[in-house]
Amino acid sequence: MDVASYGVNGRDEPPNGAQRPNVTEMQKVRDLLFGEAQRVTEQRLQLMERRLGDIEGSIASQLRQITRRLDEISVDMPANQRAAMLSLSRAVSGLGEEIARLAIDDMPGAANHAHKTE
Repeated sequence: MDVASYGVNGRDEPPNGAQRPNVTEMQKVRDLLFGEAQRVTEQRLQLMERRLGDIEGSIASQLRQITRRLDEISVDMPANQRAAMLSLSRAVSGLGEEIARLAIDDMPGAANHAHKTE
């Protein structure tokens, strides 16, 4: 029996009387081969998630400031311009809510917590 036939047709014995590799030994080998790359990738993903959270928070804050400023400006305007400004303010608020919803939907495990804010 050669290496190619190992595990074929119900034969589950290693070739030439060799022993089967231990599961923990295989995990150690896997960790030696791929462990560092996996750790680096996980660190990079965590950093990206933190940065994304910071960006989302910054955007939400800026949208609140814009909405507040539009509300302040609309007070000093004639009625027709005030209505247009109010509409714009609502649109900006809606955009902020949509961004927040998208951010929540993109989070890991979002399927379990979808649309809790609604």
